[in-house]
Amino acid sequence: MQPPCEIMVDYFLPSMRGIVAHELNERGHSQRIIASELGITQARVSHYLSNKKTSYYSDLAERFGTNQTELEGFARILSDDVSRSQVDGIFTLYSIWKNMLFNGDICAFHQRKSAISKECSVCMDLHRPPQESSITKDSKEEDYAILHTLSEAVAQIESSPLFPTIMPEVSVNIAMCRVNPKSKRDVAAIPGRINKIHGRAKAFVLPEFGSSNHMSKVLLLFNSKSNYIKSVLNLRYDESLERALTLVGLRKIMTKERERPQRKNADSLEVPPSNDEIVLQRLASVVLSESFLKNRVPFAVVDLGSEGLEPITYLFGSTATELSHLAVKICYAYAEIQ
Repeated sequence: MQPPCEIMVDYFLPSMRGIVAHELNERGHSQRIIASELGITQARVSHYLSNKKTSYYSDLAERFGTNQTELEGFARILSDDVSRSQVDGIFTLYSIWKNMLFNGDICAFHQRKSAISKECSVCMDLHRPPQESSITKDSKEEDYAILHTLSEAVAQIESSPLFPTIMPEVSVNIAMCRVNPKSKRDVAAIPGRINKIHGRAKAFVLPEFGSSNHMSKVLLLFNSKSNYIKSVLNLRYDESLERALTLVGLRKIMTKERERPQRKNADSLEVPPSNDEIVLQRLASVVLSESFLKNRVPFAVVDLGSEGLEPITYLFGSTATELSHLAVKICYAYAEIQ
């Protein structure tokens, strides 16, 4: 019995670590920091960096048929996520791997290494998204509808040649939640976000529940203000984007700068809040009046950022496709202004 997880550990993971180590090194991370981010020794990082980055691309392409554009996307989102936390990195890594299993990208190499039958379809069967005809419970119907809607929204974003012009440096994600969400497990988003690759927006993995910490927190926060708010999408913010919001007739609210509160650690020492906490605190201070919400139409909340924090426009609405359609309108309005 030779499951494909052995392929992952022996062949996929080392090469992906090599690519990510190079990516982080190019971003200015020291070998010590890279070791901490990847959860490996500094000596292992040095070993990865001693080999050319292209050699890891070649190994993965030869073994799994993955093209370099996809691998560059994987490297970017994994580097972004391990920089935040190992937990985020592991989640994205497994999302990528699961997507490859479902697509059958691992099958040929697995068959060569393990003499497994060509009739095997275990991975594709196990990781296949739920089919509408097989869903009987209301909760499963809701989950399927959310994931399907997110996939449609992503397809619309990817098909727009102008959408990358309104993408922020931190990339884009779009999230949608169940009715009465309680935690991030009730919020579906794109693992690793939607990235800009060769001038186009691209999501490399399918939407999943529990896959975005920040966007889940933002959506849960605004859903608690009004239960019609079930989706959020983030865009860049600048003067042209503000004018584009006006052109498409979108209402907006600006967050206000608040004093940075200090939190205490176990030794009662003051610790500065994280960037994520700072943004959430500003968003939490947004007041949505009853008159503002009565029409139940999409709206924007703009966080102007601060030192080390990029300004971001958050679009809120009831469905992911509603927001993706609006975002495409915004990017065309943005292009007219430029």
